[in-house]
Amino acid sequence: MLFEPFPEYKPRDFVFKIASTPQELQGYWNLRRDVFCEEQGVFVEHDRDEVDAHAIPLICATLVAGMVDEVVGTVRIDEREPRLWYGSRLCVHKAHRRLTEMSRG
Repeated sequence: MLFEPFPEYKPRDFVFKIASTPQELQGYWNLRRDVFCEEQGVFVEHDRDEVDAHAIPLICATLVAGMVDEVVGTVRIDEREPRLWYGSRLCVHKAHRRLTEMSRG
């Protein structure tokens, strides 16, 4: 009983926001690299291109005690003409692709 394994903890609280801190931006770039280069093999070293110079990086992050813990989703948006916005490079961390439960908050 004492040595029974605990189930893996998965945060149930999330925030969607513009990546603004160094930690959030690093998580944004790391997740994109992990998904598009390592997992899917679409790009070799990184997936950055000319759109990133003016795109807005959006993240979905887990929250622990009300603070951003881990970036688990990303997308970039950019305005290509006045009032015409595009979203691209959408990715979600493998462990969070199936949401089974969220907090009520």
